[in-house]
Amino acid sequence: MSLILFGGTFDPIHRGHIQIAKEVKEKVSASKVILIPSKNPRWKTPIDINDRLNMLNLSIKGDDDFLVSRFEIDSDAPVNYSIDTVRYFKNLYKNETLYFLIGFDQVYKLDRWKDIDEISSLVQLIAVSRPSCPTNHPSIKKYNIKVINCREYDISSTDIREFKSLDVNEEVLHYIIDHKLYFYDTVKAFYSDKRFQHVLSVAWLSYDIAKENGLDPTIAFIAGILHDVGKESENQEEVMKLYYKEYLDYPPVVFHQFVGEYIAKNFFKINDERVLEAIKYHTTGNRSMGKYAKIIYAADKIDPTRGYDSKEMIKAMKENLSSGFKMVLNENFKFLSGKKNVLFNNKLSKLCISYYLKEEYE
Repeated sequence: MSLILFGGTFDPIHRGHIQIAKEVKEKVSASKVILIPSKNPRWKTPIDINDRLNMLNLSIKGDDDFLVSRFEIDSDAPVNYSIDTVRYFKNLYKNETLYFLIGFDQVYKLDRWKDIDEISSLVQLIAVSRPSCPTNHPSIKKYNIKVINCREYDISSTDIREFKSLDVNEEVLHYIIDHKLYFYDTVKAFYSDKRFQHVLSVAWLSYDIAKENGLDPTIAFIAGILHDVGKESENQEEVMKLYYKEYLDYPPVVFHQFVGEYIAKNFFKINDERVLEAIKYHTTGNRSMGKYAKIIYAADKIDPTRGYDSKEMIKAMKENLSSGFKMVLNENFKFLSGKKNVLFNNKLSKLCISYYLKEEYE
């Protein structure tokens, strides 16, 4: 039997961690991956270890490839050195082959590791490589490092903490929201309590619709939780005059969608055009909308917290995004037109109706 030791801060654990570990496990034919969260990592100030541990367990729930070790968590040492971890597991698994997984960036720093010679004698070091990594670094030969090329995952825990990505599994995302971690307070600051409940509901509904349609649900969630971020802004008129002059003749009630795009782009540093489009047109709609824009437009209208029975439209959106969107658009058009609502009295909404419902707006 062989085991892979995979330590880290995991603040939080994300899909990249899991996928890389699975790739390495397959390539070396290991039996298990042991995830070892660090309690007091040097040079970092992560969130509470209990939250990180809970998310770690949620991320591998039901996956027999992984185990979680509390060795470093339960240690009384003020600093956890890798040599202590390696010695512990070597003593625990005397007859097994142990691999110690590191990122390639650590290859350059191994000469500074405590007792690195002993580490390399007790375990087989594995460095995860990328096409840009050098293959002839002196440490590779010196410490007998096995270099393994893995698929490149453009994910980092920093991006998740800063709300640039949410590439974690669904249960971990629920944990982050339910326990108000990382970006939660920053996003919440843009909303009143009542509106925040609406955007959270829209975000989770969007997540489910995207997942059922084979799309990335985390992109839909980001767009959903930010879709009304400009709604309560005190600077709507100023932003409109500076950056959205072409829409100044639109009904003021739709200004928030443009201001929302501005805030998402400039405050949250969102550069995913799918998210930005979804926010920008979630009230008026537009012609030839992308899939995520359709999801947010519809989810905003059929959000269960709005107080009417939208089960059939939610079901239609989950079953088929294209036909479900047309159904929601048609119902919304009929409802608002009957009330002579100003929301459809603008060019974008007219383009949306004529494009998707093939009707002439009058």
